[in-house]
Amino acid sequence: MKKIIIAVAMLAATSASADRTYVVSGRTLMALVFSQEVKFESGAKYNVNSQTFVFDAGYNFGKFEVGPYLAYSNTDDETNKDKSTAFGAYGRINFIENIAGESVVPFAKLRVTKFEDDDTGATSNELAYFLTGGASFFPFGDVIALNAEAVYRTSKYEAGASEATISGFSLQGTFNLYF
Repeated sequence: MKKIIIAVAMLAATSASADRTYVVSGRTLMALVFSQEVKFESGAKYNVNSQTFVFDAGYNFGKFEVGPYLAYSNTDDETNKDKSTAFGAYGRINFIENIAGESVVPFAKLRVTKFEDDDTGATSNELAYFLTGGASFFPFGDVIALNAEAVYRTSKYEAGASEATISGFSLQGTFNLYF
């Protein structure tokens, strides 16, 4: 219990001094799965190994934010080898200047991302646009923002001679770290 109280106190002290210049999305992660076993009701089973790396960060200018989006995923499930890469960028307009002391910052964001997938020799490409409206809430000080987002996605997907248009609407809860 002492460790939790000390960690919360350290977070509060850090929160009070952040100037919100740099932002790192909660989507920035590294996930490694080694030998996850998948079993089917038929009795068939196989192992899955995967590695995923995502970098989603940027720079906060107060009224707007910009940054890159990079992702890499490698999955091997004994029957299929899949390598995916994604790269893109985002721009976010803050309707209230995102500076230390503001507790709610409404925003609109556009992210453009190019996905490339090599699935056991079959290559596919996708160019996606994500239009987002939402608000960042800072309930714990100036470091952690909890985001409520409404996202519209539209993209064109190509795999060999096949093409598809993907579009849809989603609601998301995310978080950002500012420092």
